[in-house]
Amino acid sequence: ARKVCRVRASVLDIVVPTARRAQRSDVVMDIRFGGCSGGDSRARREGHSRSSADDAMPDAVRNMQVSTPKPVTESQVTEFKQDFADVDFNRDMVMDAQEVRAHFKGGIDKIELYKFFLESDLDMTGTISLQEYVTYAANLQ
Repeated sequence: ARKVCRVRASVLDIVVPTARRAQRSDVVMDIRFGGCSGGDSRARREGHSRSSADDAMPDAVRNMQVSTPKPVTESQVTEFKQDFADVDFNRDMVMDAQEVRAHFKGGIDKIELYKFFLESDLDMTGTISLQEYVTYAANLQ
């Protein structure tokens, strides 16, 4: 049996073994870079809030037209774009493995990182474009 656990961190679909999750059966985590919809953010639970600098989304990201494989709201698309902008530290319009690891401050293991890129890097370039990220995030909804 699996349980879905939503955590405000990143869009990775990770199967976490029992040993890592306090004697529970496998837990599938929908880890989102920017957050879960529904307003229960990890930052708020931990007493942190995003600064306005964190919320700055580059115009290139904000204005890019993206398609989704299934219906999502405009606010979800905006959230996906913000998630992407938060991870794309060098603003080159792609996420690479180094940026993802830096975003997690080394807290993502190699297997989790590999699975994320395997599922989201559709053109297999080694980087994740905004469109690839939005597609991946929408499929988790």
